[in-house]
Amino acid sequence: MMVIREIESQDLIAISRIWNHYILNTSYNYDSEPKDVVFFENWKVNQAKSGFPIYVLEVESKVIGYATFGQFRARNGYRFSLEHGVYLSPDSQGRGYGKALMETLMERAKKDGYHSMTAGIDTTNQGSIDFHLKFGFKEVGRFPEIGFKDGKWLECVFLQKIL
Repeated sequence: MMVIREIESQDLIAISRIWNHYILNTSYNYDSEPKDVVFFENWKVNQAKSGFPIYVLEVESKVIGYATFGQFRARNGYRFSLEHGVYLSPDSQGRGYGKALMETLMERAKKDGYHSMTAGIDTTNQGSIDFHLKFGFKEVGRFPEIGFKDGKWLECVFLQKIL
């Protein structure tokens, strides 16, 4: 049985495992150094202070994914625009879990009065690009050589959906 709920402190270890997998094994996350639980504790506190949700997805009482959003950029003019992330453990993809998390995020964003959602995706992550296109996101720009990781320049594509 799948359950989507707001984050709790005991979820941070599972979230750090998921996040760190993408840092260590892919170019999808542009960080180079794994993050410890203290990093995620601070992140959780800061998201809550800003009024931004963090949802976790559990299957059989095990956290296998999470999703969140935050303001696209810090300036006041961006206050109705979000950047979001949906992350699943690598063995949990292709089963509809990401869809459930994305639907939860979009419902919350609409309820909270946001106008736009944006995703910044490494161009090698075609699965994520296709996933967003299925939800009606449109490509709005590419940034060649915007990131650098593991000795390679990375290209990021931005996709946007008007809610």
